[in-house]
Amino acid sequence: MPAGRPPASAEAIRSRLRAEGRTTLDLQADGLWLRDVTDHPHQLLADMARRRLAHRIQRGRYVVNAEDEQPSATPLLDALEPMAPLLLERLDAPHYLSWHTALFHYGLLEQHASTIFCAVPVRKRNAAFFGSRVRFVTLHRDRFFGIEPVADYGREVRMAAVEHALLDALERPELTAPFTVVLGAFADAARSGMLDPERLVRYAIAFGSPALARRVGLLMDGHGLEGSEDLHSHIGDARYTVPLCPGGSRDDGTLDVRWRVRVPGELHTTSEQPK
Repeated sequence: MPAGRPPASAEAIRSRLRAEGRTTLDLQADGLWLRDVTDHPHQLLADMARRRLAHRIQRGRYVVNAEDEQPSATPLLDALEPMAPLLLERLDAPHYLSWHTALFHYGLLEQHASTIFCAVPVRKRNAAFFGSRVRFVTLHRDRFFGIEPVADYGREVRMAAVEHALLDALERPELTAPFTVVLGAFADAARSGMLDPERLVRYAIAFGSPALARRVGLLMDGHGLEGSEDLHSHIGDARYTVPLCPGGSRDDGTLDVRWRVRVPGELHTTSEQPK
């Protein structure tokens, strides 16, 4: 074998990943077929990493240059989304991608982010690699519903359904985008027919947040979506008001009497108004 040339077993790994349409590899999860390729998979991947044909993300987890046999200083990734399931494969817990990650996937946000936002029911340390990161957001297990498998990335990814993702964004805009942009995403989803109003209401009730139920009811009315009346018994004590934007003022803006929500003048809630 010519000096400096990767062994044939490295090409066998690259060929296998290309056939499966992925670039990520886990020495534990992929152990069975890796042992058919080489008796020493750890050494082979370490050698590929030294040659910059693979890049170590965490212990035993790599991104492999499956499509390009040339060395690279950083991983050759078509998308960051598969990084979250790769980091969670050994964690016996559910997860799903949401907030900015999901809304960008659905085409409701224009700007890509270098952070993938992933919900988990246990504490998990965030991961950083080559200028990107995965942020793990701890949620109660009751919130792990309305999740759809997405196979667009070579490795199956669990993504919040569009209704669930918008609810997550309305509740935690700091994980998504400026609140005006979140409102614009809701408006786009409503206009395009992407939203299922019945499912939106059902999920909003399941969140168990009176403030969120109020905001969703207000937005549904503003965009002409039917079924908001089912939320009205879940808005809590009508004697107090909530701001449209979480963390905003309860005193500034126009009061929507039905939903007891304060809407600042600079925020638009109807489809007739610009984002």
